[in-house]
Amino acid sequence: MTFTINTQTVIGDSFLKHATITFDAYVTGGLAIVPADFGLNVIDNVLFPSNLLGHKWPVEYDRASKKIIVYTNASPPQQLHNAASMTDLTIDVMVVGK
Repeated sequence: MTFTINTQTVIGDSFLKHATITFDAYVTGGLAIVPADFGLNVIDNVLFPSNLLGHKWPVEYDRASKKIIVYTNASPPQQLHNAASMTDLTIDVMVVGK
């Protein structure tokens, strides 16, 4: 998994970072992210604009586990299984933190 910071905006004492995440394979339970992945010390919130556009793979950030969870686009959505190939899948993410 790779992270590319596209833009950065200062909001008060926080940063809003627009990044692109490129996946390789998925691990059941989610993909761990840390503040340093985005040049931050703390992650306050993670938003996925692609969810609003009906992206093929709905995603969410689990605050408790600090992981990105990826779901199928089925009804009802189900988490992807271990080692699901996601070669070259990219998603946009907005990360707020300090």
